[in-house]
Amino acid sequence: MKEQILARRYAKALFTLAQERKMVDKIRNELHGFVAAMEENAEFGDFFRSPENSRAAKRAAVEKIFQDRFSALFFNFLLLLIHKGRHNTVPDIIHAFDELYDRHYRRTRALAVTAVPMDTKLAGDLRDRLAKGLNKQVELETQVDPSLLGGIVLNIDGKVLDGSVKQQLERLRAEFLGRRN
Repeated sequence: MKEQILARRYAKALFTLAQERKMVDKIRNELHGFVAAMEENAEFGDFFRSPENSRAAKRAAVEKIFQDRFSALFFNFLLLLIHKGRHNTVPDIIHAFDELYDRHYRRTRALAVTAVPMDTKLAGDLRDRLAKGLNKQVELETQVDPSLLGGIVLNIDGKVLDGSVKQQLERLRAEFLGRRN
């Protein structure tokens, strides 16, 4: 919990500076690029995350590898994280930064789970209706769960709207069992 609070503070500070310098998209891409680089090069990722390696060694490695690849703002941010010993909060910082980014650009993420695959036209129509209703740009992801039997379950920013046949049958079952007692 403490790490998430700190990550939000760092993300907010970075986001504010990025806004002032009109670099929000660039910084977001650099954040994700840094994590992608750590995933692509597992040896560096392990080195960066390991508590056995000193902050000085991590700083030297970051300077050698990334100094010319990232903006001065993001590069100095990385050095600050290393200096403060907060470099392992990068995933939480990215999550918090993405939330700030979505809020700023009036974007939201939605997950639609259906019993059968949704065709692209229906998914597009759903995305457009959600965007209009929420007055936000919607990034829609779809998943299939045959156990739903039919209908749809929407998860929009952590809020679940369950319109599945499975849920309706469970409500009916509970109602019938409740009346029998």
